[in-house]
Amino acid sequence: VNCLWNKVKPPVDYFSRYLDIYNHMTTNSKFHRTTWGRREMARIVIVFDFEWWATKHNFHSVKNLLMTAPSDPELRFMKAANKVSYVHSGNGGDLHRIDNKAVKNDFFDFVLYSQTMEHLYDPFLCVANIRDKLKRGGLVFTSMPTHNRQHSTPFHFFQYSPLAAVTIFVKTGFEIVDVGYYGSWDYEEHLFRTLKWPAPEATNPLYGPMIKKGRVPSNPEKSGLEVNSDRSDHVWVLARKL
Repeated sequence: VNCLWNKVKPPVDYFSRYLDIYNHMTTNSKFHRTTWGRREMARIVIVFDFEWWATKHNFHSVKNLLMTAPSDPELRFMKAANKVSYVHSGNGGDLHRIDNKAVKNDFFDFVLYSQTMEHLYDPFLCVANIRDKLKRGGLVFTSMPTHNRQHSTPFHFFQYSPLAAVTIFVKTGFEIVDVGYYGSWDYEEHLFRTLKWPAPEATNPLYGPMIKKGRVPSNPEKSGLEVNSDRSDHVWVLARKL
């Protein structure tokens, strides 16, 4: 457990990365053009980390990409020569039993599936199935809630601490490349009081309304995102197939 915890715990400076997040939101054109720029605050942090990791771990461009939601905002920050969508519907797309004819084994360089793990009744099975689809050394990225309101019921089964998320991937044959998480008392207070996902203006009452109107704060160093390093409300993982 201690070994896994060392993989989970980010360096201290990680939590100061987004002190100017509101300024970044309005100046990052790729992100600003997405509807996510006006939506759930934790997802915004997830996407910014994905953009950073794409450069850090060199996956801006891959050959074969498997994705479960073509609308995921992370896709703006990577390119693929070949994209395969495996979208859940009444006719298929179930990660518990991936169609081997539609999705080849040992074929993909990257798998992207975000905000899905809470809806899987057997996450170990699903992650093992995803591993089968990756080439050796291939990468998978996912994000999931630690605290959330129930949604897509009755198909909402679990929520995950950072350590739980890492454990699932390690136990199914992956090595952990990177882990990120976001937590805030302000976020949780809004979430559980309103049962709505907090938008940017809900997590910073002073500067949030300015961002909602597309304005850049005049003093961005004081408009930072409220982050509590001992909290986790969402966690995201980049893992490599061994």
